[in-house]
Amino acid sequence: MAALLLLGQLVPACAGRRERTGPVGGMSLHEGVDPLIGLETYTDEDVLRLAGEAFDMRLYERAWLLYERYLEEFPDAPAVKLAQFNAGLSAERCDRFERAIELFELMLGAATLDEEKVNLTYRLVACTVAAERWEPAREYIGWLLQRPDTRTTDRFELRVQRAWVDAASGDLEGGLSDMLTLSRRYRSDRGLTLGGFQGAMAYYHLGEVYRLKAEAVELVHVDDLTVAREELNRKASHIVSAQDAYLE
Repeated sequence: MAALLLLGQLVPACAGRRERTGPVGGMSLHEGVDPLIGLETYTDEDVLRLAGEAFDMRLYERAWLLYERYLEEFPDAPAVKLAQFNAGLSAERCDRFERAIELFELMLGAATLDEEKVNLTYRLVACTVAAERWEPAREYIGWLLQRPDTRTTDRFELRVQRAWVDAASGDLEGGLSDMLTLSRRYRSDRGLTLGGFQGAMAYYHLGEVYRLKAEAVELVHVDDLTVAREELNRKASHIVSAQDAYLE
């Protein structure tokens, strides 16, 4: 059996790959060393182990490729469900949000346990917001918010994400109003139920909404000094408000 290649070497799953002659008896056989796996002959457990090691080393691109290989070559292996979820996590960590969404939605459609549905939906919230898929993001956020067992901190973060989704998808005033309400909610909480992370999240997204409002102010009346001054002041005001929120 050929020696393992360096774990850090990132090779696309199809690049330089040897012709596959297996699997045979639960093993995948190749003519020569497979450039991704680093072996001529390997089992599903070999691929799963290498993928886990890559993930632990934060080599998320390599981990994603290895988990995808596992799903491709060992679709009936016992750890397929684990590999699907970890492939989604790895894809999310290396900003391959569309693939992560595809994997998580596939798992959500087959999920039977309530806890599993909740965990997958949280991951889908993160990925759909990052991918700017506003409608599914709003749907997943709403599903979690209507659950009575959603924790206070999680509920606050979900409301921040919903306000951001509203603002980013066109409802700037509604998103801003909700974000200001959430910022006041954090200040009045005084650390009783919310932590610094929740506050930072709220103020960061408040800054982002003000940034969008600044971008939305068009400077078009350059020949009318009075109106041009009003437009500049309005844009500058939003920029300063964004700066204040980021600093906070």
